[in-house]
Amino acid sequence: MTPTVVDALQRLAAAIVDLFRNEHLRYAAPGERAVVAELYARVRERFPEYQVNGEYDRRERAVKDLIYPDAAGIMDEADIVPDLVVHHVGTQDHNLLVIEAKRHTNRDFAKDIWKLRGMTDQAGRYAYAAGVHLVVNIPAGRVVRADVYINGAIDAEPTQWFSAYFA
Repeated sequence: MTPTVVDALQRLAAAIVDLFRNEHLRYAAPGERAVVAELYARVRERFPEYQVNGEYDRRERAVKDLIYPDAAGIMDEADIVPDLVVHHVGTQDHNLLVIEAKRHTNRDFAKDIWKLRGMTDQAGRYAYAAGVHLVVNIPAGRVVRADVYINGAIDAEPTQWFSAYFA
């Protein structure tokens, strides 16, 4: 893990812990978009040197799309809108973190995983340093899943470290 990735994961972990402190959010248990919006606010304040965007659908001025093999190895192409990105707009050199978040009640992970694999592939068009597939149980205030993607695949070491942060 590079220091940049370690630092990014530590900041993201702090944002998630802060998210769970919101009693109103835990009580209401809103849908994914509301949870991601709350997470966005917390992530944004922790990355002042980057742009943090939610539901970001642009690569410079073009619609963000991805051409990447699916789990079966079949090439898939689609426009994409990642839940959260931490990056510098206008350059591909500083794409730090892409986050796909789900509530624990939504088990439809295939497209999120496909996006994370493609967007973190260092030979690909986006080359984000890391991606996180985050599944949260808001009422319980706990992380159910926190897989870290590095270079197009789950990386065991940062995934283990990041998941242990919430144990």
